[in-house]
Amino acid sequence: MKLAATLLMTRRTLKRSLSGTIFLMVGLFIFEFVQPLVADSLGGGAGVAAMIERLPPTFQSILKTQPEFVALSGLPGYLSLGFSHPIYYVLTTAALAALICRSLAGELDSGTMQLALSRPVSRWSVYLSRLLAVLATILIITLVTFAGMVIGIAAAKPEGTLDYVNILPTAAGAALLLAAIAGVALAISAYSDTTSQAVGWTTGFVVVSFVIDYLASVWSVMKPLDPISIYAYFDPGQGLINGALALTDVVVLGIVALAGVGVGAAVFLERDLPS
Repeated sequence: MKLAATLLMTRRTLKRSLSGTIFLMVGLFIFEFVQPLVADSLGGGAGVAAMIERLPPTFQSILKTQPEFVALSGLPGYLSLGFSHPIYYVLTTAALAALICRSLAGELDSGTMQLALSRPVSRWSVYLSRLLAVLATILIITLVTFAGMVIGIAAAKPEGTLDYVNILPTAAGAALLLAAIAGVALAISAYSDTTSQAVGWTTGFVVVSFVIDYLASVWSVMKPLDPISIYAYFDPGQGLINGALALTDVVVLGIVALAGVGVGAAVFLERDLPS
């Protein structure tokens, strides 16, 4: 009975965010789909490297790449840029933040949560239903983005080769990054009283992490601070090119994700509900 209620709340949580999530998923699919088409139109790795070389150093740092890297790594190196691009970060973060902040802080603010908890449903079941919805969303995001890339390769047939087995560790790394962001968002949303507050703090965390990671790549003064950014532990190029993930990246992102989920649960289970 408790499991059925939890799954019912999970479905309801996903359904409430369905339209916005679909819109963002379409954007993610299209963005990754066009990457192989762009590579083909530019003439493969050599053409992409020439294009990147013409970009100002600032933009090269934002994309986390150098023309020499793309020239040497070829198609996998270029495709990895699609998973370290700000557009990818914005779309994935928006999908997770909208779901998490609306389903916890938003329902606390509107009084929907208080109504649900007035019934024979435990707080743990409510929190678990949100967590399951988040995990399902992360899985869908990962499948959609990499499906877009694979279908784009099949459609464009760009110069160069990609070992499709290498997609698995890259997808795992991307999912871990999203899980870390989701963990922090769950902790923030469980503590917040309004959707806007939760979205603001979550966005602030993501933006500060991205800015630190960017500045660390262009300013030696910021280099010592890079380890505090979650983006320092995400390297899609390592996965697509070498088919492996750094153990440190896996451990750190996993710890952040689990810690966020744990803190969120502890706060939500014990906090006073807004009247």
